Amino acid sequence: MTLFLVVAIPTAILTALTAFFVYDELTDQTVRHNTVTARLVAKHIDEEFYGLRRYVESFAIRERIRNSIEANDADAIQEQLEDLVENNSKLSRAVITDTQGVLRFDYPRDPETLGKDFSHRNWFKGASQADTPYISEAYRRTALDQAVVVMIATKIRDPQGAVGYLGAHHAIEDLMDWLDSVQSSDSERIAIFDQYGNQMMRMDSPQIENISEHPDIQKALKQPEGWLKINGIDEFDRALLSHVPIPNLGWTVMAYQDYTVVFAPVQRLLRTILIFFLIALAAMGLLGWLWYRVLFTYAEDLRRSNRELENLCYSIAHDLRAPLRAMQGFTSLIAEDYAEKLGDEGMACARRVGTAAQRMDWLIRDLLEYGSVTHRSLEFERVDLSQSMQNAMEAMVARIQKKQAEIRVNDPLGVVTADKRMVQHLLEHLLSNALKYVARNITPKIEIWSEDKPQHVRLWMRDNGIGIPCEQFERIFGIFQRLHPTESYSGTGIGLAIVKKAAERMGGSVGLESEPDKGSIFWIELPKK
Repeated sequence: MTLFLVVAIPTAILTALTAFFVYDELTDQTVRHNTVTARLVAKHIDEEFYGLRRYVESFAIRERIRNSIEANDADAIQEQLEDLVENNSKLSRAVITDTQGVLRFDYPRDPETLGKDFSHRNWFKGASQADTPYISEAYRRTALDQAVVVMIATKIRDPQGAVGYLGAHHAIEDLMDWLDSVQSSDSERIAIFDQYGNQMMRMDSPQIENISEHPDIQKALKQPEGWLKINGIDEFDRALLSHVPIPNLGWTVMAYQDYTVVFAPVQRLLRTILIFFLIALAAMGLLGWLWYRVLFTYAEDLRRSNRELENLCYSIAHDLRAPLRAMQGFTSLIAEDYAEKLGDEGMACARRVGTAAQRMDWLIRDLLEYGSVTHRSLEFERVDLSQSMQNAMEAMVARIQKKQAEIRVNDPLGVVTADKRMVQHLLEHLLSNALKYVARNITPKIEIWSEDKPQHVRLWMRDNGIGIPCEQFERIFGIFQRLHPTESYSGTGIGLAIVKKAAERMGGSVGLESEPDKGSIFWIELPKK
């Protein structure tokens, strides 16, 4: 008994101290993780709305829209509103009211809202009092689908003052697609509060809910960047919450994790140690070793998760897209409104700027897709490769028709167990390469068949392209690897890297057979079960 106490008491003290430090370390790691997430979301939202404000403002100052309003030219105004919405995927609707707040024009059209007085709305009041575009509170619009939106509103002026007000809807649901790539676990939530305390969204659905009366939420909304322990939020009894303000909008981003899930390893360890005392003195050494192994493995996993999130922050490069969209918008504006003043040489320069911005946007888009393939969770199900190939061809029908390509598919191609969406993306990239890398004045010819194996299905795709030297087989599956200059064949050098990563994540593999000037045969092997 004495020997037991001599060993047990120091061990219990050591256990308590270790549990305390583990608790402190897990709290620190979780807070850092939440803060990095909240900062990423805040930065993305800030720059996205900066670009949208500049875009809407550039439209409102056009002389053409002002002249159309003064002339009451409904067709011209409708055409310009359509251009405003269709040229920016972030906008879902645009309206113009008169100076009294009565809605006169809209796109898409909704006859039920035309002629209604919106002077009582927050966005109209804000725009009428501000000299710069105003970001409204979040609200559920009455028009069309009654989506949850934020309005970017600004004056349309002439030298004597305002002749009307322009408003553009940004649907909150669009942000949720991007937020899905940031969420790292089911126990994590992200909430965004506008300047009036409305919780605009959660990860699972677009909603508006005012929970600003919650005492802990009140603290977070009034304080600068920080963190706190919060009780009774969503389905969590307790949570660790980090909050980051967006000063330019007056909004606050909150990222929080379930307290129970975060500290479950500590609770499991304490239960294990209690059982360990009751079992036998001889098991202490073994259980202690297992305990430390679990402890430090978990801490290292958490650190690795933070590093991956930080890498994701850089790799997704969302902060580059807002200035690119602004560059493209203003380049288009210059080309439209100042063509005569610029002359041929100036217009050529403007086109080169627009082309460069477009290429950068393609590069960022492919990087985002590569990041999605690398990080998003997979939904494995039975996938018919024939149907997936048909879907891929339908998605690329415009390019296929433009190239007048001849494609022969030897059905059936077989059934595999994989992620359906990822399989289609993989096939689209292979088809894109087969259509692209063909010598000039040669009609692309593509043949697709499959080979059934005991545990896998191997899908083959043969083309009549320019071929690949055998020493380059490994290199072409690397990210940013190109064998030909952009002037000869467009692209970013990421497509085949996406193909390889997608196949490997689904438990498969890729390869090819090729010779220069004799075409290529790519193959993908995916498991049946």
